[in-house]
Amino acid sequence: ARMWSVNERTVKREIKRLMDAQLLVCTRAGVRGRVAAYRLNYAQIVRLSEPCWPLVGPDYDARMKERYRGETPVKVVNLADYAKPELSASETSVPGTWQRAMAQLSRENGDQFKAWFSQLEYVSFEGGVLVLRTPSKFAQRYIETHLSRPLVTAVEAELGPVTRIEFRA
Repeated sequence: ARMWSVNERTVKREIKRLMDAQLLVCTRAGVRGRVAAYRLNYAQIVRLSEPCWPLVGPDYDARMKERYRGETPVKVVNLADYAKPELSASETSVPGTWQRAMAQLSRENGDQFKAWFSQLEYVSFEGGVLVLRTPSKFAQRYIETHLSRPLVTAVEAELGPVTRIEFRA
């Protein structure tokens, strides 16, 4: 907004317009103070601009048709190589399990789960005291400071009331 001497509302309105036209694709939502990230949707730009290619010139039209009409190679990534093993039917069907609490957190905010909660290791839950192992002191402090509320909510839904969380590094 500062660079083009317009207000933030104008920028937000134009980004919304480009998103509605599917010219921009949001790659990371802007939440809780984080800046959103976008990328151009080249396929949509090509589709919308194709009728104008002959107006630029026959050579441009031929080059663009050659470039965007041909089959582009598709890179196939086998996600099974990167996925965590599926939980067995007994683990997911038993009410009140740590795995189900983690699945709930994953559904609510996948990015946050991957970054923070997936690193947690369940140790025990007795008398309302949840004991977890963290990979580092930094992760422990961050979860205590910023993410304790969603963690407690998910765990209480599965395991019962939580009076205290203890971390072990």
